[in-house]
Order: sequence, then structure tokens, then C-alpha cells
Amino acid sequence: MLDTMPNHHSLHWLHLSDIHFHKKTAWSDSHVRRQLLEFLSRKFRDGKLPKPQLIFCTGDIAFGQTPDCPMPEQYGPAKDFFNQLLACCDLERDRLFVVPGNHDVNRKKVLAGQQHHLRTMAKDSMQHTQEISSRFDSLSPEFKADMQRMEDYGVFTAEYLPHLYDPVRHLYARRIDLNGIQVGIAGFNSAWSCYDNDDKGQMWLGAQWQFNHMSNALEGADLKIGLIHHPRDWFNQAEMEFIKKRKVHDFQFWLHGHSHNPWLDPGQRLIKLEAGAIGADTDDQFGFNLVSLDLQQGDGVAHLFEYKNGWKVQTVADMAPDGLWSFKYSVQAAPASVVAVPDRVQSPPLTVDDHPSPHEPPGPAELFGRDKLIASLSTLLKETPSIALHGLSGNGKTTLIKALHRQAAFHGMVFVDIHSSRQMTCGEFFRRLLDVLNNRREDPLPPSGSIEEQAQALRRLYPHAQNAFIWVDGAHLLFEQSQWRNPEIRTLLAALARAFPSWKWVYELSEKPEEGSFGRDCTIQEIPGLDRAGLASLLAARAPKEQKAEWTYTGNNLKALYQWLGGGQGGTAHTLAIELLATIALERKSSPLAVYQNLRNEVIERLDEKLLGIIHDEILGNAEQTLLKALALYRNAIPQDHADSLEDRLGIKGAWQNLRRRGLLPLDSNKDHYLHGFIASWTRQKKLALKDAELTPDYAGDIPAQVAEMHLVIAHCWQQQIGRQKEQINLQRANESFYHLLCCNELGNIEKLIDHLTGKEIGWSNEALWAIYHRRRDAGESTERQQEVLQLLTNIHPREHKALRFLGECLQKTRGKSCNEALQAFEQALELSPRFPPYLANLGKLLLERGKSGAEEFLLLFKEHQKSYPEAVDNHVQSIQNRCQKLVGDTNEATLQRRQAIDDGSKNSALYNEEAKYQLEQCNDASEALRILDLADKSQCSTDYSEAIRGKVLEKLQRGAEASKLRMAKIEAGIRNPVFYADEATYQLENLNDPETAIHLLDLACIHECDNHVTQNIRRTALQRKNQR
Repeated sequence: MLDTMPNHHSLHWLHLSDIHFHKKTAWSDSHVRRQLLEFLSRKFRDGKLPKPQLIFCTGDIAFGQTPDCPMPEQYGPAKDFFNQLLACCDLERDRLFVVPGNHDVNRKKVLAGQQHHLRTMAKDSMQHTQEISSRFDSLSPEFKADMQRMEDYGVFTAEYLPHLYDPVRHLYARRIDLNGIQVGIAGFNSAWSCYDNDDKGQMWLGAQWQFNHMSNALEGADLKIGLIHHPRDWFNQAEMEFIKKRKVHDFQFWLHGHSHNPWLDPGQRLIKLEAGAIGADTDDQFGFNLVSLDLQQGDGVAHLFEYKNGWKVQTVADMAPDGLWSFKYSVQAAPASVVAVPDRVQSPPLTVDDHPSPHEPPGPAELFGRDKLIASLSTLLKETPSIALHGLSGNGKTTLIKALHRQAAFHGMVFVDIHSSRQMTCGEFFRRLLDVLNNRREDPLPPSGSIEEQAQALRRLYPHAQNAFIWVDGAHLLFEQSQWRNPEIRTLLAALARAFPSWKWVYELSEKPEEGSFGRDCTIQEIPGLDRAGLASLLAARAPKEQKAEWTYTGNNLKALYQWLGGGQGGTAHTLAIELLATIALERKSSPLAVYQNLRNEVIERLDEKLLGIIHDEILGNAEQTLLKALALYRNAIPQDHADSLEDRLGIKGAWQNLRRRGLLPLDSNKDHYLHGFIASWTRQKKLALKDAELTPDYAGDIPAQVAEMHLVIAHCWQQQIGRQKEQINLQRANESFYHLLCCNELGNIEKLIDHLTGKEIGWSNEALWAIYHRRRDAGESTERQQEVLQLLTNIHPREHKALRFLGECLQKTRGKSCNEALQAFEQALELSPRFPPYLANLGKLLLERGKSGAEEFLLLFKEHQKSYPEAVDNHVQSIQNRCQKLVGDTNEATLQRRQAIDDGSKNSALYNEEAKYQLEQCNDASEALRILDLADKSQCSTDYSEAIRGKVLEKLQRGAEASKLRMAKIEAGIRNPVFYADEATYQLENLNDPETAIHLLDLACIHECDNHVTQNIRRTALQRKNQR
């Protein structure tokens, strides 16, 4: 443990974040903050915690602008808290360093047009990085307009922290001398493009300018610390790539907040620390840390703290069991710590051979350094029915599980592999077990009922089931926040375990599951990478015969390789990274150590995508690169018989076999191929500019044309396999084809799949089709294009009542009020959800448009529906009923109902508007009409339509000037309602005899895209009057 007393060999800092000052939460948050100050004072006093020399707060000091608490009021208590914290630590204010977060943005000051432009640029971020950096540099008018949202934060720093104040950019780079060490502190502004809950993936940092500015200002500093609010994945693609490269190159420590998830990532070149929140909603979000550095030895430790009924030490299994997370770091001014320095290897520069080596990368069957682990797991699985193995992706879990099945204890057991997905249904899971169950039934369904009822059914229906060894791959995808996404699968698993107790289950996960997730008898174990001896054995086995000596490592050379591959700081070497390193060395006719030495300046993070980048860019040919991109779009296994079709349709040859030869396209137990998950993710993100499909499926947004074409190719590959019979295999093929057609937005090709899909377990398609519908609607595509999606959605999911409603609305627009299909859609929606008022309103509006007979039909329907579902009748529905009564001639009843509702304080603007119009036009009582409109104002339900009626009422009362002033105010504000332009132009023309002003107003209507046949007729009259002068 590091010395708790500050001295000239040590540096200590306190890191907190996300405080969220606001008066509404002060009753609880102030208690937490007060306890924090008391906790720190006690720890300092008892000598159990060193007092920090610096305090860092990584954003979200304020909560954000609200009507009842403007942001300046939020920064007031923030100053008081920081004063108390500084006093507790015996520090002056210039030792406090803060950065802004998204809650420090005043969203009311964001200009909508500017924000839209920023997000439009973010969609093609690679093309606009220079423009954004240029704005930072020149302080352009657009940049200053964007920065208006930071003004309140700027006032806070100017008044309270002048050493951090930047009047425009709101960032800083400061160097301070601590015990002879030059510490550079960079305060990044990651909040300047924040706006709402859709920020993620669309934000700009101006990374190139900000990093260059910080680098220049901090040049020569011994220790560099970067402070920022947002994690890297909140920015757009171009910014993410740049931040990733530069933060490791420019800084030794990188501190952030925002996600309320306290954590430490001890990289070889960069230590990343994430603070929890001081103002949070749930206990697991609270946290802060205090970091202590030994400036001579390069040792560090983070003291972790959490809040659970008070502040206390936070423990992290394996990493910080006592709340102390140790790490190594480098500081230029300190004496270099002893690290492994490999002997230099004289080797020629790495080159790419035009004719790749014929060496076949060895298959994954051999295991190195795993004997004890295999023996342990074998003993464990003999004694228990299931085990859950978790660990870093690519660490050899799959190979280990297959080797485990080959152990003598499991001979004779049929090997079954089930690849999980987030959308997996109980039926999909069950169908993977049909062969081992010796199923002979047509279209079998999983059992239903309780665990015991399902177990009895399984024993009865499948008395000849084979003994099975079942591998559930990617089992973590079956969970969300430690809860089963589909509890039916959990019940089925329990029933299968009870029905067939001799079966063995192995669950493979990339993250540790909660205890009991797979039952009380399931043992959970982490799978590490290779130890040093295993690394040496693997590389020796991979060596070409003529290079055995160059591939055999001991001493410092082995130690250096082991550390670089993940074996430093008590870790283990990443298995797939070792394999990839060996592959590169084989293809280049070099050695792993030579590859390591030549890449060390480029590959600055362990297990970096750069390894895959080299294989892709320098080893794979164009054909293989193209095929790899297409394969990364598959969401499940890749059938062998897609190989020829893919190559034919992509116009390539031999790529499939080359990828297999290089070990990038392994086989599963069903003889299907697959890409390792992280290879697929890397290809999607780095080579296709896509997000991970599990987080953001391709159908959820616009994708590049090249990607859409590849999805269409894959869809055709699946489609050509679909037979005529409605068999399970055809459902799977139709399902996959359907998915890829949705991703490329080719809905017209889906009709032929409908018979295979309707009523089947393809719940994921509901979400997909809605995503496509919203994308088309938000992009302003034609009603016909929106209708196409809704028609498909209701065909496949006929009980989706919201889709039926929207389909009816589209049909009304495209086929008119007489469209019976629209009427049927509204009736079906109401039948499925009879208590939802908008569905009754839709039906009423359509029938009302059909005239008196339609109004009479609705009044009859309304009377019966109201008896059964009174909650379906809201103000809007009442308004439609009122208009129907008026149409059928029952005007007295209509006005009585409106007045009763108004007297009862209704906030339905339609009632006020209709009654005011009735009094004006039918009763010729302008004064009463004005009174009704004033009541609407008083009830805060006045609309633009109300104001338009008010203008007519005022004119009727000989108050034309007031009416004109009202309309002109609306027009100057840019209203897009043509009534205001038409009425005011008529007033100018008829009352003031001013055709020029009338024409000017009608021009404004054109500019605001709201002219119609009424304004056009007025224009003709105005032009005639003007010409007559």
C-alpha cells in the first residue's frame, strides 16, 4: 500500500463526478454530500486515506435548466460544496479542476437549426472533421452560436474558477509543479454539442483541434492527465477513432464520468478511471475514487468508494477485493521502473509477399497450458449437471469446451451447440435439440406449463432421447440487466435438466453471470488466457520447420511478448491475439518477436484492432476483404452452401477457402461457418462504418449503399434455399432472408415470404418494421412508402393495433374517405384495444367525413361503446360526437354538451373553438364568441386556430386594428397556418385598400410553404387592384 502521507515521492488526487445540483433533489442529495465530507474528514483524520493535492470533477455539476430552477441557482450550492470540500482537503481553489458535462448545458439556448446541421454532419463524420476543427480554431459565427448553450457554465467558471475560464471554448490546459514533477492537466469540453437523449453516437468533440491544443500547451510535462465528461462511445465514428488513438499517445491518465459506473481500466500505456456519481438515483451508480501514485517506482493504487446506507470502501472481486486497485504506470521524470526489455532481433523490414505463404494456420484443436484447467473442469462437470464459463472474447473458451467434450467422462454423448441471440425465442432454442431428442413429430413445439409439467411431457414425448453434451454459446445474450430476456427459456432449461438428468450443459458467456442464473447446481468459473508456459508452447507449435529457433522464446523475450499480449499486471495472454500474431508472422515469413517490435509504436493498446487491421489491409486480398465484410453482416451461422452464391453475386473467386485457410472462418458442430464475434464487430465498425448489430441493428437507421447491396446479396442466398413446404428449416431461411431484406430496405421482395412467416415466432421483426416505419416517416418519405411498411407489419403481426391505426390513416390519405380498408383497419384497432380514445376518434373522424349517414353510424356506435368502455371517451372523442350531432341536425344538443364541458373546466381546445365559431356564425353573437375564447385562454388551451377565430370575432366587433396586430404578430413569428395570411391579406385589401401589403403577406405565405388555393385567389384579386391604380 502506498504511503498515506504526502511527500515529494507521491501524488494524490480525488476524482468525483456527476453531482447534479438542483433544489428539487436537495432534500436527499445534500444528505449524501454531507456524509461524503464527514467520511473524508474522518479518513484523513485517522490517517487511513491521504489528503489529495488535486481535486478533479469530470462534469455534470448542475442538473440542467428547468422552469423552477435556472442554472445560476444550481451553481450557487455547487460553490458552497466545493468550498467545503477544498477546506476538508486543505487545498486552495486553484487546485480544483472541473470540466462540463451534458447537464451543464442549457438546452433552452440550443439553436434547433444549428443542432440539426451538427447531427447531419455526424452521419458522415469522416467528411466533416476538418470543418469542425476549423470552427474551433477560427471561432466562427456557427461555433459561437453552438457555444451559447455553455454560457451559464462559463459564468460559473469565470466567477468561481478563473484559472479554468475560457470565454468561448470552455476548455483549458494547465501545467502545475508538484514536488518537482510537471503535471499537465487537460480539461476537454465534450458537452458543447450535447442536446437531448439522442446524443449518443452523434456528438462532436472537435477532437483534432482539442487534442492538438492540449498537446502543444502541455509539451514537456512529466505526467499528463486528461479530464473529460463523456466516454468515447458517445461520439460519432470519426471522433471515436481519433480519440482512441490520441488519448493513449498524449496522456498517461484519462478520467471521465457520465455513465455512473465506477471502474478502472489499467492499460499498458494509459490508465482510464471512471468515477461513479455523487448525485445518483440508485446505490449502484454512486462512487468516487482517490488515486495515489508513487512517482519513483511507477506504482499506483486507486482507493474505491461506494454509497450504500453511507459511504464505504467498494470492493471488486479479483481486481480490488480490499477496495484498493493497484496498477503500474509510466512517468517521464521518475526513474524508470524495471520492465522486461527484449533482446534485439536482427530481422529484415516486414514486407507483404505478393504470393502468400502456403502454410496452413494450424486448427484450433490443440490446447497449450490448459491441462490442469481441463482436468478441473472435467471433474466439476462429472459432479454437477452444468457449468457457466465466462471470460474475455477470444480467450479460447470455445476450443476449451470442445476439448472438454472429448474427455473420457463424456464419450458417447452427442455434442450440441446452440448459438444464442438477444431475440431468441423458446421455440428457436427447443428446435436446436430436436435431433438429440430423436424427434419424429411434425412441427414440434416446446412443452408448456410448470417446470414439472414440462419435464413430464418431455419424458413422455421423447423416451428415446440421446445422452447429450450441450454448449450454449453467447449465453449472456439471453440476459438483460441480470434478468432473463425470455423467462420461458429459463423454465425450459430447468425442465430439460429435470427430464434428462444425465445431460451436461456448458454455458459460454463474455461476462460473469449472477449466481443462480442457470440454477443452484450450476458452477460459474472464469476462463483466463494462457500463462507464460502456454504462450511459449503455442508459438513453438506454430513455428515453420525452418524457423523453429526464431519462434522459441525464453527469458526477457518471452516476458516482453507475454506482457504485450495481456500477461502483465497479473493477467494472462489473450489466446486469439497470440493466434493472430502467429498468423501475421507466418504470412510475412517473419517471427512473432519481429512483428511485435515493428508494431509496438502503432499498436499501443493490448488486443487492439490493429492486429486485425494488418491482416485485413496487408494480408487479405481484395476478394477476401469483400467477403469478410459480407460475412460480418450475418447474424447467425453461415451455411456452407452460401459460399458459391456469395462469391458469384459479389463477383469474387476463391475468397471463401482463403478465409478458411487463414483461420478466420471456422466451423461449428453443424458444419456451418461463423466469424468470431469480435472479428465481426471489428469489421462492421472499422470497415463498414456500422455499429455492433446487437446494439444497433442495420434496419434501425440509414446504412451505406454498399452495405445495403451486401444485405440484399445475403437475402438472396437465404431465399434461394426456401422450399415450398412450411417446414421448420424453411421458416429459419425465410426468417433470415426477411431480416436482410429489412436491413437493405427492400420490402417489396418480402411478399413471397409472408406465408412462411405469418404467425410464427419472429417477434424481432416487429421492432425492425417499426424502426423502418419511423425512419421513413421522420425522413418525410411519401405516405405510400410509409403505408408499405405498415401493410407488411399488420400482415405478419395482425394484432399490432397501433400499426392498424397508422395504416388506416395512411389509407385515408392515399385512397380517400370512402376507403373501406381504412375503415376496417380502424375497426380492428378499436376491437384490439377498445379503451384507447384515439382509436375511437379515428373511427369517428372517418365516418364524419362520409357525411350525415356516417355521422349517424358513429353516434350509434358511440352510444354502445361508451356503455362498455367509458374510459375511451375523452375530450377529443366528445368533440367528434358533438360535430356529428351538429351534422345530423341536433345543434342544440351539441351546443349544450360543449357548454357543459366548458363550464366543467375542459381543456379540449376543439370544444371552445367550435362553440366560439357557432356563436359567431350561427348565433351572430360576437361578444359571446369572444367570451368563449377568453375562457380558452384562461384554461390555457387556446391554439392557433383559436387565435384565427379571435381575429374574425374582433373584426366583427369593429376592432379590426386589434385583429390585424394579432395576425401580424403570428406572421412575423413564422407561423405556417395559411388562415392568418389569408385573413390579414383580405383585411389589408378590403379595409385598408393596400394591395401592396396584401401581396407582400401572400409572398410570405409562399416562403413559409403554406399557400393554398384561398391565398392564390386573394393574390389574383390583389394584383388586379394594384394594376387598377
